[in-house]
Amino acid sequence: MGGGTVDGADISLVWHHGGWRIEGGAQVQHARLEKSFDIRVPDNAHLPVVPDLSGRIAGTRALSFGEWAGEAGLFVRYTGRARLSLDPGLDRRMGGYATVDPSLSLGRGGWTFGMFASNLLDSSADSFAFGNPFSVRSTPQFTPLHPRNFQVTVSRRW
Repeated sequence: MGGGTVDGADISLVWHHGGWRIEGGAQVQHARLEKSFDIRVPDNAHLPVVPDLSGRIAGTRALSFGEWAGEAGLFVRYTGRARLSLDPGLDRRMGGYATVDPSLSLGRGGWTFGMFASNLLDSSADSFAFGNPFSVRSTPQFTPLHPRNFQVTVSRRW
């Protein structure tokens, strides 16, 4: 048992003009444990798994080529640094990474063709720093982001 405080701010913006859509957002948080009856609380103890900063920005553009219509997009997300635990034996750093995900889709009639990528820069950053609970104190562990991935899709609407 214990107590903590979470102070923060969140902002989101959306802008449309012609075929463009730009949207973004950010979160700033100050999440700290103030007291605990179970463990000794270090000074300025960040609450686990809560980054001080995170953000996203996305841009999409409507496309038209004769009878073909679609959309191109670029999505960028940032997850700030955080810690895994208040227990010094289990505490690991995590976060502090960005991902970039582009997309393109075109359709005509009932057909749609798409190309997508996730984690385009192939970041192997630690998304969650805990794996096997039986060896976490003796072996470095991390959970890397999903590796770069490409998809090609074809769909038909009836």
